[in-house]
Amino acid sequence: MNINPDNWEYFDLEKVISVKIIRHLPSPALCGNFAFASVTIVKTNDGDTIRILDLCNVLDYKKNDTIKVLPQKKPAFSVMFPYIKIQNPTTNELETVNLDKRILKTAYGLLPR
Repeated sequence: MNINPDNWEYFDLEKVISVKIIRHLPSPALCGNFAFASVTIVKTNDGDTIRILDLCNVLDYKKNDTIKVLPQKKPAFSVMFPYIKIQNPTTNELETVNLDKRILKTAYGLLPR
């Protein structure tokens, strides 16, 4: 099963939230003719694990860092995302990392620069 942003459950952050980083993939490029976003899996203070998308963010954040995320609205245009694939040792097929398939709750947010 491949990563499918169409299956993500998008919601709008209502306020600034404090989160702990589980995994961060920086945007593969700065925005220009195309829009890119970083993909960050985080744990909220309420114990929820969610995905935060941040447009044009090429910065790196470390696992277990605690940061504040500011709300942003989902853009009306298409956005490209980085993702990780691993080789299944049994089938030799490239597969999406399990975390990317399990975490569906997704919001756009602004990570600290």
